[in-house]
Amino acid sequence: MRGMSMTFSTTPTAEQLRTLSTVDLVIILLRSLQDQPNPNNILRNHEHAHSQNGESDADYLLQRVSDAWAWLVANGLVGPHHRNSPSDWYRVTERGQEVPSQPPPERSSPNSDFPRTYMGSSMRRVVNFEPGERR
Repeated sequence: MRGMSMTFSTTPTAEQLRTLSTVDLVIILLRSLQDQPNPNNILRNHEHAHSQNGESDADYLLQRVSDAWAWLVANGLVGPHHRNSPSDWYRVTERGQEVPSQPPPERSSPNSDFPRTYMGSSMRRVVNFEPGERR
């Protein structure tokens, strides 16, 4: 079969990674996860597929998958496996890069929640808590 090329699919798709919010990507990714998801395998599968498909923004697409995974972890929707320890390699997410450029929170204490002003509007809607309320 000369001249036939294979297209690799991912969940979320490349187009979804480019256009959807992180929270929307989280929902799609969460629906696709098996009982013991491995973020490294998910990222390597995306890396292979986007590279093989010739996506010019493959690195950005991987960052979007990583952002969605970070959201899953931060919101307690996935956590470490009881028999495997997580990797110590991290990266600053897209949202994490935005926080330093924002004004400091109005109040801060060692026991306060993550400042609500640092959350995106979609996260505030999903988390849906009042200032001072602990979850």
